Amino acid sequence: MSNIKKNFIYISVYNFLLMLLPIVTSPILSRRLGAELLGIYNYVDAIVSIFLVFASTGIYRYGMREIAKYKENKDLMSQKYINIVLVNILNVFFVISIYFLFVIYMVDETNRMYFWIKLVTLLTVIFDNAFLYYGLENIKILTLRDGLTKIVAFVCIVIFIKSSEDIYLYFIIMSICPFISAFWGFIYSRRFIKFKIPELKECKKLYKPLIILMIPSLSYIIYQSMDKVMINTFYNASEVGYYACASKVLVLRTIITSLGTAMCPHLVSLYSKGNIEIANKKFVDSLLISLIIAIFSLANIIAISKEFAPIFWGSSFSVCSNLMIGFAISIPIWCISEVIRTQYLLPHGRDNQYMLSFIIGLIINAISNVLLIPIWGAIGAILSIILSELMMSFIQAWFIRKEVCIKYSIYKCIPYVIIALISILIVRGFVLLQLNITIITLILEILVSIISFSILVCFYEYITNKKIILNIIFNKMKKTL
Repeated sequence: MSNIKKNFIYISVYNFLLMLLPIVTSPILSRRLGAELLGIYNYVDAIVSIFLVFASTGIYRYGMREIAKYKENKDLMSQKYINIVLVNILNVFFVISIYFLFVIYMVDETNRMYFWIKLVTLLTVIFDNAFLYYGLENIKILTLRDGLTKIVAFVCIVIFIKSSEDIYLYFIIMSICPFISAFWGFIYSRRFIKFKIPELKECKKLYKPLIILMIPSLSYIIYQSMDKVMINTFYNASEVGYYACASKVLVLRTIITSLGTAMCPHLVSLYSKGNIEIANKKFVDSLLISLIIAIFSLANIIAISKEFAPIFWGSSFSVCSNLMIGFAISIPIWCISEVIRTQYLLPHGRDNQYMLSFIIGLIINAISNVLLIPIWGAIGAILSIILSELMMSFIQAWFIRKEVCIKYSIYKCIPYVIIALISILIVRGFVLLQLNITIITLILEILVSIISFSILVCFYEYITNKKIILNIIFNKMKKTL
């Protein structure tokens, strides 16, 4: 088996673990800590994540590229590695000094201890050398290390987090486990690296590319963290907790993201060889398939949200039902910009156009948050997401309007939207027939939602002979057989 296939398997298993563990721990934490304390954790974590980006700058992307470039020459690779590590250490200590001032002068006393515990997360960056293993294409070590650490964290949460009084312990677990993981990876790197004296002149040259590579990561983190910070600032911590729980439904987007990750290098190859027509057709087909997956996710979330939230997170989290629907609506809108970005703009090297649309979306998100969150709390934040995602999708579609017509994919999705509505009605009808709503009812509800949508899609594609999903299924079966 090739390294690419092995690495793909390791990454797929690890990503599945990343999806599964938060879903499993979410109902445990919601019942044992409550919405307010969960909100406080997510608020603190959102702010610390911004410091993390400045601490790591663009070390991960730059380091991975440099290690991959020089991995055949151990001496030169080791020198590059040592230089990067030194710059990384200096960056971390500089950011920590700013963090100290922030905690002392900007954080209120009630939350200050949480921020001090989270300081360990910043110290983790000193030892985080994941770029080395990715550059060497030795993904197995990382996935086993990080996967085991996350399992240990999960076990600790189940055993030690019993009530709201254990909130400090929760902060410690979520800070210490990544630190141990990174420290082990740092020590283990001795097997691949020779010790070298850092070259100070070369270290100075690293800052420019690192800062350039940091900008996309910083923009993304701000975009992800802004909502939680603003909800806590303009509304309350409980709303942050509800928002954080409801946002777990967005894990369904990883299916679309995985498709884009798989398609991107293939499309790059086609475009570089001049096979424009074939590449464009594959892009349009991929967008259509991604939108159908997004509509499937939307239908299932809307169909089960009313019963899912109180059963999964507890009766006090019933408000999450409406938040789940809001997040579900954002998935198809997000899907358009995600596919255009990963499968057209990036393969063509048009990073500037993506960044422009992202920055405009970020500005719209910030303005609408200020206007809507004080009125509607978490709902206002979700409405802001929908507005900003709409704008990003529109701008990116406008950028490629003369090269590819995405109206084809959107138009072909209309029957699947109708199927989604019918599927939702079937599920709601099933719920009306139930005398009591229990966990068994919820499981049956999820199954009815998935099966009804799937059967309706197969029936529609069979009678119209527009076999989009059916062709994928048949092709997979042929390869298996």
